[in-house]
Amino acid sequence: MTTLDWWAYYKNYLVGIRRYIMKEPLDTLEAAKKRQNILEIFRVIFFSVLYFSISIIVWMLLQKIFTFTSTPCVDSSSVEQI
Repeated sequence: MTTLDWWAYYKNYLVGIRRYIMKEPLDTLEAAKKRQNILEIFRVIFFSVLYFSISIIVWMLLQKIFTFTSTPCVDSSSVEQI
């Protein structure tokens, strides 16, 4: 098996799947590649927006949890002035 060209085998395998199993002609291959590229771009944009939104939500929640407001322990009106 060391003399087998795996890349050529893989390409022939995929062409066979496309032609005989999926019953698609090979002349639509370029259109399918363009469509796949467009879908990949949309996937990257979608997940970028999703991760950015989640990070903003987590940031806001952490800010609310760890933001301490300092309230005086003693009412300032009851403290005697010197």
